[in-house]
Amino acid sequence: MSKVYEAGGIVVRRDLGEPHYLLVTAKKNPHHWIFPKGHIEADESGGEAAVREVQEEAGVEGKALARIGSLEFPYEGQTVHVDYYLVQYLSTAESTEGRELRWCGYDEAMRLLSFENTRELLCAAHLHVRDRIR
Repeated sequence: MSKVYEAGGIVVRRDLGEPHYLLVTAKKNPHHWIFPKGHIEADESGGEAAVREVQEEAGVEGKALARIGSLEFPYEGQTVHVDYYLVQYLSTAESTEGRELRWCGYDEAMRLLSFENTRELLCAAHLHVRDRIR
């Protein structure tokens, strides 16, 4: 089975001092809430790809701060490996994909995320945010 490498962004911004996280609907199943992610281009680092995917899927400009973790799952006969990065929100940009998006506090994001492994990533990101993002 071949392996596909992707990168994703766990985007955070502060609203009234509290961290809020960006979720988007999945492309294949808009009932699933996920973090923006996608392929890594040949000339990109994982962090650069995560920032680009966040802009394309959610219309958000950001800055990659740290690698949080990775996931692997089978998809259409391949293994997809996704490295997730904590991305600090900088500004709103134009989205090219028109997905639904939502900014959520930690508890709401934990309820909305569709997959247990993405909830585990959010937990790791939240620990990082509490210590470092003001």
